[in-house]
Amino acid sequence: MPRQSKNFYAETAEQIRILHVLSGKDKRIRPLENLVKGLDKSMFSQVFCYLRGNDEEHTEFETLGHDVFTLNISKKKLRTFQPLAVLQLARIIKEQGIDIVHCQRHKPTVYGTLAVYMTGKNLKVINHVRGLNRTHTFRRKLLNRALFRRISRIIAVSHAVRDDIVRTNWMSFPDKVVTIYNGIDVQSYNDCSLSPEEARIRLGLPEKDAFVYVTVGRLAETKGQRILLEAFVRVYEKYPKSWLILAGKGRLESELRSLAVELNIHPRVVFLGYRTDILEVLKACDVFVLPSIAEGLPGALLEAMATGVPVIASRVGGVPEILNSPDTGTMVSPSSVDELVNAMERLCNMDEVERNDIGKALRERVRVEFTKEKMISAMTREYLAVMKKPMTQ
Repeated sequence: MPRQSKNFYAETAEQIRILHVLSGKDKRIRPLENLVKGLDKSMFSQVFCYLRGNDEEHTEFETLGHDVFTLNISKKKLRTFQPLAVLQLARIIKEQGIDIVHCQRHKPTVYGTLAVYMTGKNLKVINHVRGLNRTHTFRRKLLNRALFRRISRIIAVSHAVRDDIVRTNWMSFPDKVVTIYNGIDVQSYNDCSLSPEEARIRLGLPEKDAFVYVTVGRLAETKGQRILLEAFVRVYEKYPKSWLILAGKGRLESELRSLAVELNIHPRVVFLGYRTDILEVLKACDVFVLPSIAEGLPGALLEAMATGVPVIASRVGGVPEILNSPDTGTMVSPSSVDELVNAMERLCNMDEVERNDIGKALRERVRVEFTKEKMISAMTREYLAVMKKPMTQ
């Protein structure tokens, strides 16, 4: 049963009430966490609703003092449409006095948009799209066409994602789709005093005489870890002091572990699983590698750049918007083992001073374009725009 917000009566009529609708508590969206922490509390108050999960599972948002609701739909049931969830969500929207329903990804957008319609009120819906190729069927095109008529704004995390949305949907109002880059907490990377030697000791790696490649992400087909393992075989043959670290978990883990054994590189390939200390993992590496087959705007790449290490990434999605010049990282064709090997070897052969210079340029690129402050400012502008309120209020 939806419960009344403990903060509701303390909030002023001047605040804009935002309900964030998300799929499940098991998937964190770090840019959203940065947004929630940074929004001006005098202008906005925020509530959260998850389609699946349970009340016992706590998220970052409860820790921050926000009210969090859960509709308790199982993963299995969520594969089919659940009409009752629309009614539950509509009730939360009305009881919480919501002005904007900000939906993360597709299913929350379906439920959020229908729930707003059920309230009969002229509330605003924002759809946040974080990946490519989300409209791949005729049915999805039809559904999106109906949804987009009632959505006030569609936020794309890169120009590549925006172009994909406009190109693959029958857009009546393409000007509804705007790009807002994900932003990270750059200062936290500047403040970290952990040395590479200490970071390697914590991971059980040799303190010296090792050249460490790291990748971070779900262990999934789209992330390209299989291609990375095939490339690392050839790199390791030439440079026997090489190590490969994979941080993340996913359905492909057992398959990738088996492949590492089959390729006889398993003594030099470390599977870390899911980690919350990604900054420490990045501090241990000489080169960060993102061999993805598809990406919207990869947060792991931005985090590696903020750490100041050279990066290699597939030329997909929003990656060219991040690595927009030869001075800021190396791009390779997706699924090309040969190009990936060449890039990994080139950076291994590079003088340490030159690698450090590349790292400085990457850190500066993030500091200028991909900060949480810039993202928060852009989202504030869109929230106010859909509510038809001036930016300076």
